[in-house]
This record gives sequence, structure tokens and C-alpha cells, in this order.
Amino acid sequence: MSIVPNKFTFGRNETFSLRYSWIPKGIGACLKNHKVFSKDSAPLELGVGKNMVKSIKYWLEAYQVIKEDGTLTVFGEQVFHPETGFDPFLEDEATLWLLHWKLCSNPEKATMYYWFFNDFRKKSFTKNEVLSQLNDWLSGSRKVSEKTLDRDTALLLRSYSAEENEKNFEESLDHPFGALALITKAQELLYKSENKLREIDPLILGYALMDFIEDSAKQKDLIEVKKEPIKSIPVQDLMNSNDNPSLTGIFRLNENSFVSLIEELANLHQSGFELRETAGMKQLFLLDSSPTSEDLLEEYYSKLS
Repeated sequence: MSIVPNKFTFGRNETFSLRYSWIPKGIGACLKNHKVFSKDSAPLELGVGKNMVKSIKYWLEAYQVIKEDGTLTVFGEQVFHPETGFDPFLEDEATLWLLHWKLCSNPEKATMYYWFFNDFRKKSFTKNEVLSQLNDWLSGSRKVSEKTLDRDTALLLRSYSAEENEKNFEESLDHPFGALALITKAQELLYKSENKLREIDPLILGYALMDFIEDSAKQKDLIEVKKEPIKSIPVQDLMNSNDNPSLTGIFRLNENSFVSLIEELANLHQSGFELRETAGMKQLFLLDSSPTSEDLLEEYYSKLS
């Protein structure tokens, strides 16, 4: 899931963030005709303008709900199918955490979000500081216009800023991820994004963990590298690694909270996970009966019904 030089995406959101209604709207249209986004009649069928059609398609792909051909991903089918999905109308906050994970672990389609939540670690910052570090990170890669980067940065901060989205009900519908409070607006030009205790179910964190592991296994098959499947992972690598998405970075969890969630997950699935400490280093072992990401999602949503 690491970034590939010159394979990244900026500016395809048409300056719109994902809205609550767009997932059921987009999925409903795709199930009727998976080529709906390439049709001239798409604005009429979706009931939005041309720019919003492009934005809906982009976000559904970036959040890994649909594939490029308009068919549903396994994740999209499992969570958002209108008849069989666990939460097709985003009624449970855990679904927002899942979407947030899918976005921020998608470097090619959602480069801005991948970079900000995995690599940008300042706790207090301005928009200009974000832009400056983003330009440093992109140095030597394909050129992206300053206007595009500025708009994408502004949209990220607006989408995730809890204080801004609490101003009115309509604003919160346009920017549902403000509910996660991953970014707060401290002053007029100052933002904060801190790693701390957050109310995330261990099964949701477990889904992210297994999703990463399963994706890594697929990538190894694609490049035809014969390696043993992952049997253990240093907990430190899950928190801070240049090669993996950072679970603590994406979910903005401090170390104690993260380790506690991993321990809870291991206790829930003692035949699947084991946390061991050797020479002062914690290691998460994946046992033969470790659940799949799909198993963990089904387990989480089934306990709600």
C-alpha cells in the first residue's frame, strides 16, 4: 500500500467532499447499470450536476466502494448493498471509521489523505504548513499545480474539522467525517490533529489490520514474489512504518490506546491472534485460525442487531 512514484491522484474531487447521500445514490445507480458514470444521462439518473457526477464516481472509487468499472468491491457489497449490506445508509459511526480507513490506505486514488494521515505528524499546524510539507514530500515527483494542492488541502481540513462541521446541520451532512473529530480548528488559522484515546471498536481496528495484511498478500501474488504469508508483525511497525499504512496515524490513536485495542482483539479471537513480548518488543502473531477482514465486519455488525 506504499506510494508508487508518479502514481498519485490530486484534484479529482471537483472540490466536493463525500456526502451522506452519495453512497446509496451511487451504488443504487451502479447496480442498475455499472456503466452509469460514463453515460450522458448520468446527471439525470443521479439527480446532480455534471461535476457532482464526476465527484461521486471519484469518491466511491477512492473509498474503495466501487471498482473502476462501476461494479461493487467486496467491501462495498458487504457494507452498502441496499438489500444485504450491513449499513447502507451510514447510520453507525463505525462505518465512517471504515470509510476513513479505506480512503487513507489508498495511496494512488487518495494521495492527499494517505499522506496526511500516514506521514504528516504535526499536532498543531496551519494550512500553509500542510502545503509546505506536502510539496516537500512530492519533491522530485510529477508536478502538481499549486492551486490543485491548495484546494485539496482546504477540502481535507474542511471535511474533517469537527468545529466547522458543528456550525449547522446541513454542513455536517456535506462533511460527515467531522463526526470523527480527527481534526479540530483551534483558532482562525490554526488546526490540531492529535493521537489520543478514541472510541473505536477493536473489531473495526481488526478489520483494518486484516485488510492491510490481505492486501499485502495480493500484492505479493501480483508481482510474483514467492514469500511466506505474514505470520507475525512487530506492533511498532503497525504504528510507524514507511512500508505499511500506519494504524495509529490513520486513526490518530496514541500508543497506549492502540496496544489496548490490539489486546482486546487478541482476547476476542484467542485462536486467531496472540500478542507476545520479546526483549521488550511487542509482536502480534497471526495464528492458523485468524479471522478474515470479512469475518470481522460480519461479527461487528451482527452484534448490533
